Amino acid sequence: MNKLFQIGAAAAFGAMIASTPAHALLTTPETEVFSFSGLSGNTPLTFNGFNAGLGTLVEVLVSFSANVSLTNTAAVLPVGSGNQVVGSPTPLSATGTLTVFNGPLGIFLTDSLTTPGFVGTVIDNNTVQTVGTAGPSVLGGSNSITTGLGSFVGGLNLFSIDMLGSATQTGSTGSFVLGGATGMAEGSVTIQYRYNEISTPEPASMVLLGAGLLGLGLARRRKA
Repeated sequence: MNKLFQIGAAAAFGAMIASTPAHALLTTPETEVFSFSGLSGNTPLTFNGFNAGLGTLVEVLVSFSANVSLTNTAAVLPVGSGNQVVGSPTPLSATGTLTVFNGPLGIFLTDSLTTPGFVGTVIDNNTVQTVGTAGPSVLGGSNSITTGLGSFVGGLNLFSIDMLGSATQTGSTGSFVLGGATGMAEGSVTIQYRYNEISTPEPASMVLLGAGLLGLGLARRRKA
């Protein structure tokens, strides 16, 4: 192999190894909020899918948080029965468990709450009255998804955030008081995509590659 051929081959090889390697980047975070009033329900959240033109998706990062609370309620029924004293001899309280979840995103937030015992008067005014509240309880978490990534690429991704709760009320209410409990949850979900950027040659690499190819061409011509 003559000297010119060696120089050309070295330049071409140097151009190949000087290319910009793929490295992981993160997209701008997307955040959606949700709110529930009651012990159960669901709400849709919509996120933009990953743009495959950026590179290869390798991970979906999910972070989520929620504030949940439990409310103890009472009302006089039938209306016109007069004000009612409750909580004697046993204070009136509610205990419940509230869960916010989504399987595909790995979201699972749950807490058990108990309202303070209430002793007092429920007014006969045709309304449901709050007689105790527990919370808000601040919950949060994160999740990393590295399998089934094809479903996150392109278009819009629709997810359903669900709330499931149950509650019981205990204590002295009397004949004309209807007791109950209800839940509340509000929070947010944030998605971010980690991807490997498409490799591109650096400008200096292109110069080396051109010089290498030129050298190889001259070497072959001289040999001929």
